[in-house]
Formats: sequence, structure tokens, C-alpha cells
Amino acid sequence: MSITTLLAFTPWPAVSASVLFILLVTALYLARGTAHQAISATANALSKGLRLASHSVAHAEQRLPHARAAHGVAPLDLGGRHHPYR
Repeated sequence: MSITTLLAFTPWPAVSASVLFILLVTALYLARGTAHQAISATANALSKGLRLASHSVAHAEQRLPHARAAHGVAPLDLGGRHHPYR
């Protein structure tokens, strides 16, 4: 749909543009509550997902030393003295 078609529903393009502007502002005004709810729901879902991921990482971090010890794996020596590639 082109601009010419949008402005052709009255014989005067300025009146057509004014009517379209008023309709657009009215639609946006009426949709503001729904838009705010959608933004809030999206942010809330993202927040809960990130919170769940952070709890999972924290729990895995606490369990990691116990799991390594149960399998007989020595702690990592990052000092560089026993690095296998040096």
C-alpha cells in the first residue's frame, strides 16, 4: 500500500493525513497497556531464566570439588610447573 493510496480516501490529502494521524495516535494510546504488559512479561521471563541459570551454575560450582575428589582427580595446578604443553 503506497502513500498515495493511503492519502486518497478523501479528496484532500491533508485531511486524509490528519485522519490517519488521529487514528494512529488513538490506536497507540489504547494499546499502551497491552504493550506495557508484553514488555513486563518478557522482562520477567528473562529475569527468571537468568536467575535459574545462575543458581544452577552456583550449585554446580559447589559440587565440582566433591565430584572431582570422588573420581580421584587431583586438583589443577595452574602455577605452570607441571603444565603438559611446556
